[in-house]
Amino acid sequence: MNSNDDKPFREMGRKEKITTVMIIFLLISLPLSFVLGVTYFGFAGFFSLFGGEYDSWSSLLFFVIFLFLLGLVFDSFSKVFVKVLKLHIQDTFQFFLLKFFINCTFNWLAIYTVDEFMDSILIPFTVEMIIVIFMFFLEEALEGKEA
Repeated sequence: MNSNDDKPFREMGRKEKITTVMIIFLLISLPLSFVLGVTYFGFAGFFSLFGGEYDSWSSLLFFVIFLFLLGLVFDSFSKVFVKVLKLHIQDTFQFFLLKFFINCTFNWLAIYTVDEFMDSILIPFTVEMIIVIFMFFLEEALEGKEA
């Protein structure tokens, strides 16, 4: 590594370094906050529409955060299964049904797991299924088309 690679950063003053770090922090935290906020209010709406119960706003916030973290892990496994299936299944409708089943299963598993570990949240099974199906179709609608 060349010793001149970090020269511009070393020449920056203290104010410029703090400003750079703050801008990077904002560039990372704002989109993440937006996603968590939309998810939070989405779940609050689903709960009020379909009969889910939560003790407080903070318990709903923890539910969304834990679901987001666990969902990242489960979604990784889901994507691997879907990629492997895509290699072996040529029929578009059959692939769509299997993708629906796999994604819904992993999303439900994440919701069910977080729901079971949190005593302050109560989600009926039917509401879990509605949320999972809605999440699948929302993800499908927002997913970019592959070439």
